[in-house]
Amino acid sequence: MLDLVKTVRCPQPGVLVHPASILVLDSFRGHLTPEVKKLMQETQMQLAVILGNITFLWQPLDICLNKPFKGRMPQLYREWMRQDRALTPTGVLALRRLSSGCPPLSTACCTT
Repeated sequence: MLDLVKTVRCPQPGVLVHPASILVLDSFRGHLTPEVKKLMQETQMQLAVILGNITFLWQPLDICLNKPFKGRMPQLYREWMRQDRALTPTGVLALRRLSSGCPPLSTACCTT
């Protein structure tokens, strides 16, 4: 988030940056850290936070992309977990590492 604010506020050749501006974000905690708030204050940016569960009213991408993705992901994850899996010596399902790939994630991304 800090990188985004720095990139948006960093003077770039041929781009006029208004000294005061507003950034609209959802209520994700990563957006609202003290460091982000301090940097926004230093760069004269106002922070507007959209309350939880109403983001879709303000962010069109939530309707077009995120909602179908989030709707598909739980079903795909359950199917993936039901597939034949290795068991630990105590008979518990062995954890899969995300580094080995997560088919539900790639499927949900490609089918939304």
